[in-house]
Amino acid sequence: MEVRALCIRMLLTVLVLLLSAQVQHSDCHKADASFPRIVPSRLQFFEYEFVFINCDELSFFNETEWRVMRKFDDRKTICNVKWEKTGSCNITSTFAGDSGEYWCQAKGKTSSIVNIVVTAGPVILESPALPVLKGDDVTLRCRNRNKTTSNLKADFYKDGVLIGSSSTGNVTIRNVSQSDEGHYKCHISGTGESAESWLAVRVRPVILESPRLPVVEGNNITLHCRGRNTFNVTVHFYKDGILIRNSTARNMTIHSISKSHEGLYKCNISGTGESAESWLAVTVSPTLHEEGQSSQHHSSKLIIVWTTATCSMALLLLLVGSCGKHRDMDESVTTTAYYTLSTDCFSAPRVSSCNALSICQYHRTFK
Repeated sequence: MEVRALCIRMLLTVLVLLLSAQVQHSDCHKADASFPRIVPSRLQFFEYEFVFINCDELSFFNETEWRVMRKFDDRKTICNVKWEKTGSCNITSTFAGDSGEYWCQAKGKTSSIVNIVVTAGPVILESPALPVLKGDDVTLRCRNRNKTTSNLKADFYKDGVLIGSSSTGNVTIRNVSQSDEGHYKCHISGTGESAESWLAVRVRPVILESPRLPVVEGNNITLHCRGRNTFNVTVHFYKDGILIRNSTARNMTIHSISKSHEGLYKCNISGTGESAESWLAVTVSPTLHEEGQSSQHHSSKLIIVWTTATCSMALLLLLVGSCGKHRDMDESVTTTAYYTLSTDCFSAPRVSSCNALSICQYHRTFK
């Protein structure tokens, strides 16, 4: 029975993890739900490459019929003539003539436009097809049609201004902001230059409010998940990428926090999006820390005092022993030398004084 209960618990855990992964997967494509999905996720292609465009993940397209539209040479045409939800725009071998604007349309509803570039030239810039979220890191890659090595020196430009060079052909923009939005291109010396592509930046729809300063151990803290139009929704909280709690109240309280709670936290609002990760730092209580330091300092002082006392006592015993030995020698010699009988006191050598008893006192020191 115990084995069966353990198996059931393990099965339930696996199911929960799979459901969590499914939620994450479905929300990943909704970073900006008003754009068509492009595979591979970039805006520039060499000729004879394939590109796949569809609209089945747009949040406002609940219609059963939709189609991919495109515009080039000022002409609007249907990319796929089928009015089916499974229909998509599949270009198995691209040509320069396939360059243009693409968007989704369904019964009067129109998505945002993406501008795809197909070139016969030797260089393209790989940049995200969809808008990137503020605070994320974005990598731009410069590709040479005839060279796949990683040792590829390339220059990168934003709005016509050089922003950096790379020996690997890649450049990463850390923590992107609205100021990073613009037209980007790259240039490979002796090979050529890519076309320009627009990099769009969107404000993240979900924000996790968490303490910026380290939290003292033993305190309670509350994490708040904020999003636009988030009423009657379920919020998922994660620590180090693992789901730790679901909440309909959009907040999570950690009681009596400890070092084990330290880590990267984020939240996900179903149907809206996901926040950036925030580091939660936990520190030891200053009082306990000071007490520990004081105790350690007091112990150190005791050790020093004990060591000093022991050494002093040992030294004292050595000195006393040494003095006692010398004293015995001096007393013995002095007794012999101090009271020396002489028949003629003044004829005795090194005599300093004599008394009436003709006892001579020597001042010579015997060691």
